[in-house]
Amino acid sequence: MTCFGLSITLGNVVYSTIFLATDILSEIYGGKEARKAVRIGFFSMLVFTILTQIDLLFVPNSQDFVDGAMHTIFEFMPRLCIASLLTYFISNTLDTYLYDWIRKRFPEDKFLWLRNNGSTMISQLIDSVLFTMMAFVGVYSWEVIINLSIVTYAIKFVVAFLDTPFLYIAKKIQAKMKEEK
Repeated sequence: MTCFGLSITLGNVVYSTIFLATDILSEIYGGKEARKAVRIGFFSMLVFTILTQIDLLFVPNSQDFVDGAMHTIFEFMPRLCIASLLTYFISNTLDTYLYDWIRKRFPEDKFLWLRNNGSTMISQLIDSVLFTMMAFVGVYSWEVIINLSIVTYAIKFVVAFLDTPFLYIAKKIQAKMKEEK
């Protein structure tokens, strides 16, 4: 897809919202629970990746018209899978620690935006650079890798900024649920 003249993937936008989820978990249940969610997400992604690779080993039925599409979707290079899994785990775990660190220094609700954006924007930078380096060094030129990192991070930066109101909404819902108890 093209956005502002730049080639981007929808996956970058969707993936960026995972950081909102861990920030909400950190805010409401604490960093320990958010990190547990990251580990569950990592394990789920790992199992999904293994199962899709096993699925590709099966010989399709002669009437199977989606086998080619399945191979196109799931036949990623192992390098991309490893890069994706590792950067997910590293950057999301970092996000939960940064969120807790910022929250300890700025515990007031008026700094909710700082906790959300600070932790997410830093961990998204690490995620973008690590993934691009792990996935594409030796495949593309340094110029392309740097451009990919910048564009990917820019998208994630904007999504992080735009998701802030949703953290406030989650916080209000949580407060309302506490009142009803």
